[in-house]
Amino acid sequence: MTLGRLPPLEAPAQRLRDRWRDESLAAVWLHDGDWYHPAVDALVEGVVEQRDVTGAAERLGRARARLGVGIGEAMDDITCLYAVVGAEVEPQVLRALSVGWVVGNETAPAPVGLVDPWSGLPTLDYLLLRLRETYGEAARQGKDVTATHALVVVDVAVTQVTRFQRLARAAAMGKVMADTFGDGHPMAVVGPGVYAALVPRDVELGARVRELRTAVDRAAEERGVSAVVRRPPRVWVEGLPPSVDDVPALLGASAT
Repeated sequence: MTLGRLPPLEAPAQRLRDRWRDESLAAVWLHDGDWYHPAVDALVEGVVEQRDVTGAAERLGRARARLGVGIGEAMDDITCLYAVVGAEVEPQVLRALSVGWVVGNETAPAPVGLVDPWSGLPTLDYLLLRLRETYGEAARQGKDVTATHALVVVDVAVTQVTRFQRLARAAAMGKVMADTFGDGHPMAVVGPGVYAALVPRDVELGARVRELRTAVDRAAEERGVSAVVRRPPRVWVEGLPPSVDDVPALLGASAT
């Protein structure tokens, strides 16, 4: 259903739905044609009437996962709903959305590509592909890749974490990594609570490590995942081995 032909609602709910849609499309949503789902209507009606919306949030979470939407994007979207009414999203609503997303993700077709759906970050396989390109380019230019590039690794893993807590932590860390490194730096999930990014060895490397450590602490507080994020996080620069074939073992050791 296109955005211009959504089902009619009572005026207050329809105005809220329009404001939510506009805010989400401007700030977080990636593809405007797949934003709407009937659970959206139940959510806005519940918010307007100040009713419990956890059931609607769970249905929306299932729908988002089945569509291939990552948990981070789904959480950011529902946060936009509460932002337009000037309120903080309620923890039980985020939890219901996440529970629904987990169920929907389990029944969704296997995703195509090399993306971890929990964090929205690439998988280790993707990072290894990009590393092979980096090693190959360095060899063609007669450069030593161990001198030009490195991995920044962050470990926030703690023990005794529930599935929902792992999901919330992954969503938070996916946003932290994307915000810190951006599109120009290959990055990936390399283990439970462990993430890595390929970066040049330049004058900005130390600043990036400090920025990442600060961003993790800030996200842990803002996303309410402090209890399941190692504090302070372990963030370090990992030198590349001479051969790309040794990288999986290196990252495996880093993730233990």
